[in-house]
Amino acid sequence: NYLIKGAALLNPFYKYLKHLLINNDKKVLHADETTLKVINVGSKDKRDKSYVWMYATSVTDNPIYIYEYRYDRRGLWPREFLKDYKGYLVVDDYPGYNHIPNVTLQKCFVHARRKFTDIYKANKDPKVLYIINLIDKIFEAEKTLKKNNLTDTEIKLKRNGQNYLDLLNGYFNHLEKTNYPPNSITGKAVLYSLNIKKELTTYLKDG
Repeated sequence: NYLIKGAALLNPFYKYLKHLLINNDKKVLHADETTLKVINVGSKDKRDKSYVWMYATSVTDNPIYIYEYRYDRRGLWPREFLKDYKGYLVVDDYPGYNHIPNVTLQKCFVHARRKFTDIYKANKDPKVLYIINLIDKIFEAEKTLKKNNLTDTEIKLKRNGQNYLDLLNGYFNHLEKTNYPPNSITGKAVLYSLNIKKELTTYLKDG
């Protein structure tokens, strides 16, 4: 009862924070979801697996983090939460994010990298390590941009400069030349990046 009363008191503040998040200055949001075990969701059917969705502003914006409980993982929930949002959304490759009106997706390069690091931990294949190193060079270039405290406009110019594009294109060009069987675990990791190349490189449009 204390929690319910506290939530009621905080509800206006939650609505205000959501308004600020949806209308953030940078027009960039991050979203993700994770499982949550719930004993009873108010129906006859008990659900061991519900979900908490999280929405956050970018690291260069005022920090706002909003968690929303939902009893399943349907794409309906992010579409409903973000119905008034217009801008970029940084997410993994979960299809539930793919059809949100007025949203441009930037899919997560860390998830793409993780597919290769998981494989390398298991087989120590030097060819897989080479792919990881190609991604790491892109990440190092990003760290340099952040470390130099460049403006958004300056970051966009640097990312679209030849040196940076060579790193980015080097990664995708190398993947296109690999000959792993499509159904192999490494082949699937390669196709993961190639199939979402457009969404992995959205960030070139905005610093």
